[in-house]
Amino acid sequence: MKRFSAVFVVATAALATGACLASRTSQVLYLSPSGAVTWTVHDRDVHSDAPERSQRTQEEAEFLRGIQHRTHAPLLALEALGGRNLTCELVRVERPWDAVTTAQFDSIDGLFNALLRELGVEGRASLTATGGLTTLLVEWTEDDPGNEESPALELIEVFDAGRVVLTEGRFVAAEGFVISPDGREATLVERTPSSHRSVSLTWALEREG
Repeated sequence: MKRFSAVFVVATAALATGACLASRTSQVLYLSPSGAVTWTVHDRDVHSDAPERSQRTQEEAEFLRGIQHRTHAPLLALEALGGRNLTCELVRVERPWDAVTTAQFDSIDGLFNALLRELGVEGRASLTATGGLTTLLVEWTEDDPGNEESPALELIEVFDAGRVVLTEGRFVAAEGFVISPDGREATLVERTPSSHRSVSLTWALEREG
């Protein structure tokens, strides 16, 4: 099992959603200047690579049932965190499939506080606004989740090419992230282990004129 700090690490690996079911997964947190956020999980090229046709058919049918019956693992994970207006749908309806799962959260600090609680990790997230700048700070002290049965572990273990994208404004400072040249995106980077962990993001609305 990956440690909690894997939430703040960008990995490049294939997703194994079953014994032989594989896909490529990316995650984006679309962040509004107010702090509201939509978490989007995109599973691409979903297929079974099992050697037997019967096994491939079974595994792929189970994946499709998960989408149909809303038991797809990313959907259950986002639901466990209190996400609203959850959606899960196929955007490519033939093999290999693509699926997009989304959930809305009122605030990004509330989202990360929910994630910490759900995983049983000691820490806190806060959102502060001053002088036209808004800052998200997430701090935690232990990497190992206390709740190894949480559906939210799915979000950690498949965190691939994770980005935070501002819907308006630009990022102006960060700890634990790399900001894109235009300031619209922040990508998580691997942190050196320490006894106290934290990441932060600061953004500002662009002034007109």
